[in-house]
Amino acid sequence: AAINFESSQVQMLQGSSGTVNGIDQGYVESDLVITPNQWRNTYNAGEFGITGTYFTLEQAPPRPNQVNLAPTSLGYGIPSQDNAKGEGYILYSQQNVQDRFAGAIIANGAEHFLAVRFINNQWQYAHNDVWVDFTPTTGDRLIAAINFESSQVQMLQGSSGTVNGIDQGYVESDLMITPNQWRNTFNTGEFGITGTYFTIA
Repeated sequence: AAINFESSQVQMLQGSSGTVNGIDQGYVESDLVITPNQWRNTYNAGEFGITGTYFTLEQAPPRPNQVNLAPTSLGYGIPSQDNAKGEGYILYSQQNVQDRFAGAIIANGAEHFLAVRFINNQWQYAHNDVWVDFTPTTGDRLIAAINFESSQVQMLQGSSGTVNGIDQGYVESDLMITPNQWRNTFNTGEFGITGTYFTIA
């Protein structure tokens, strides 16, 4: 931002470029707000209040086949089972799982992720204390492999192909899946999840 100290004017430099005496200036997009004569949210001559969470320096090219995830859609985490055995996966469902399975998923869980397993030639998702059969559909994708007993999570970045009819893997992502977590606190058998996107080939 450019400021006039005497008049307390602030001019945000969105869209500006180049340099000013050797320092780069400007940005592309931001939610920053700079308020003159403010300190700790109260009037204070000569100081500057600031709020905001980000700014971008140049327009990033769109990633091909990117799936964006709203932070609010991740809920408290991915419900599973406290006493689950063997191996399974974290599945991304393109359709909201509450809509897809008619509310048969624990409330406040992630809207597009499930803990699943393949057993006796059947896919099943974890619904708290029971496993429920389901049929894979377009848009399903296995994002991580999990070992329920050891609480190990292996993200499937770089994996490809299918597992018993479901696509697996992704190219790039900032997703993190944490075993034994629910609502950011320890909870045996559940999975915490954070992140905003993943891309597929």
